[in-house]
Amino acid sequence: MTTTRSTLAASIASALLLTGCVWNASSDTSSPALAVDERCDDEALQRAPAEPGDLAGLAIEAIDADERVAARARALLRAAGTAGVDALWTAHGEELRAALSTPSRALAPTTLRARAALDEACAQRDCDTSRLYWHTDLEAAKAEARETGKPILSLRLLGRLDDPLSCANSRFFRAVLYPDPMVNELLRERYVLHWRPERPAPRITIDFGDGDVLERTITGNSVHYVLDAEGRPLDAIPGLMSAEAFTKAISRGVAINMQLRALGGEPRERERVYHEQLTRYHARQLEGIGADLRAELIDAGYSPWQFRSIVDAAPSEPSAPQRPSPAKTDSPTADSLGPIAGAAMPRAIGKMRVERPMLRGLGELGAEAEPPDPEQMWTRLSERYAARVTLSETTLALMRRQEPTRRRDGASFEQMLAAFRASLAEDTVRNTWDLHRTIHRWMIADLEGPRANTSLEALNRRVYTELFLTPRQDPWLGMVPAATYTGLDDAGWRPSE
Repeated sequence: MTTTRSTLAASIASALLLTGCVWNASSDTSSPALAVDERCDDEALQRAPAEPGDLAGLAIEAIDADERVAARARALLRAAGTAGVDALWTAHGEELRAALSTPSRALAPTTLRARAALDEACAQRDCDTSRLYWHTDLEAAKAEARETGKPILSLRLLGRLDDPLSCANSRFFRAVLYPDPMVNELLRERYVLHWRPERPAPRITIDFGDGDVLERTITGNSVHYVLDAEGRPLDAIPGLMSAEAFTKAISRGVAINMQLRALGGEPRERERVYHEQLTRYHARQLEGIGADLRAELIDAGYSPWQFRSIVDAAPSEPSAPQRPSPAKTDSPTADSLGPIAGAAMPRAIGKMRVERPMLRGLGELGAEAEPPDPEQMWTRLSERYAARVTLSETTLALMRRQEPTRRRDGASFEQMLAAFRASLAEDTVRNTWDLHRTIHRWMIADLEGPRANTSLEALNRRVYTELFLTPRQDPWLGMVPAATYTGLDDAGWRPSE
């Protein structure tokens, strides 16, 4: 009998030392590729229990100055799963905690290596703030979910969660959501975590001509899917929101997963009841969002007739600006490819504030990116919600360590913090009461359809195409507008070789 990666995870270090079940499939010793000998069965692995000392020793070796020794130890700690992450924190946590707000450029070499080793074990950048283990293989995540009964929280993002230049929203998740005590406890104890890139995160580099260079990502959005152990979507949580709102959303995911797991009976009947109860779940969420939004609008001074069309209508499209139809063109940047990046920006407010100056400089940001009059309602609700936004001490420490060495505009950390809280409030309001509402409607329609189809890939395709306005069929993510003259050969486009 062969063993699965999830079964092996807890005892992989001892197995390597005592049974030879794990070996390096690569000829490059500085970059080992772990493989499992198919002849190793569960019984053989049970004869090689994972002693705490094995992982503890690897945690020390993971920061060895000899990169060959360190790389091997890091790979084994990663393969050990959460136990490997915990071993690294036990060995280096005190040192990393003391350096939490210290920029990488100011760290001692050993502390820098410890921080990097933890990131690799977690598969998450800045993991010293959260200590969360993320699967990058959905099948492995499903196997663990079946073993533990937990739901899967599967993140789709532009770029990689372990890359400092993943899309802006995923960077904000690492800073605001995952370190928050309430969120962190739920993710560690009640979920199996997984991430997968939707596509690479576009990067923009600005050379100021004086030796200074600015590099950032541009456009894109992220979504957390709540999945059952078979990988079927139970819910989808779009974009960035406050830790309080995210805690409520993932708590509901835990509850509906428990409810559906408890179903029994004959398979066909169980499947029917599964779809029926999941439909009711989304109907309840819709009702709750409508009630919350009505109450907020009344408190904000609106009359019922002013918001009836927004709250009571069945929006197949969220209320963000759409791309106007330009003149027809034979160019590969034609309107058929999808919306321009400026139209997609209001779907992620914090990201928009980071990227707006660069998009404007590209000549891509037109009048369609400016919010129309109905946006004033969302702005007023956001201003009211901002008072509820709180950031954890760990989040504040991370933000301080990421502070630039100099601010050209003279803004203080406190000014930056106030602006970020405002944008986080607007993201929360829009994603919770507008975009998430649209997802609930989609899932009800899918579950009530003739085939009751709730495919993860079909839902994800629709989220990125219709909700985030970054369709997969547009290879340039709306950043090469057809109707804009640039004065550059081929509009400055340099395709890959």
